[in-house]
Amino acid sequence: MRRFAGALAFALLVAAIAGCGGKPETKVPTAAAQPDSTVLPDLAGQARPLSSYSGVNGLLLVFADTRCPFSAVASNEMPVVAAGLAEHGVGSVLVNVGEPADAVQKAYGGLAGVPVVYDTGSRTGKLWGVKFVPTALLLDSAGGTVYRGSPVWADVAARLAERLIIPAESVRLEAQGTSGG
Repeated sequence: MRRFAGALAFALLVAAIAGCGGKPETKVPTAAAQPDSTVLPDLAGQARPLSSYSGVNGLLLVFADTRCPFSAVASNEMPVVAAGLAEHGVGSVLVNVGEPADAVQKAYGGLAGVPVVYDTGSRTGKLWGVKFVPTALLLDSAGGTVYRGSPVWADVAARLAERLIIPAESVRLEAQGTSGG
């Protein structure tokens, strides 16, 4: 019995990790996957378009869930990253996909300084072409994709600096991120 319980626990762990992580994506979101047309509830249950979180220079979307350990790293670093991006006119939002509202509220209720929205299904992730969590998308002010891939914050900062035509060292996000997603 003990051996069965250990094997079951291992199988569940492998299954949970298999759904997170992956290679950077190249798929461009469909026209429907735009910040204005994607409306999701926040932790208070109020539905708003993703564009309402955007800054004058763009928006960082981080797609995550509460089960993936790589998502946990990205989510925990989001307050620091959001503050760094806000200095450059970029808004940030954490988008939880595929989990019940109560689980999302419990997991992210204490996450200060970062808006959290959720899709209890997987429609939003599919619409935006997300294949793994966590996935970071940095959008410019027109909704075009500047960066898509794992939330490696140095890479996000470099692409933002390139887009804003500012020295790369001027974008300091003070977090490492994870290449596991």
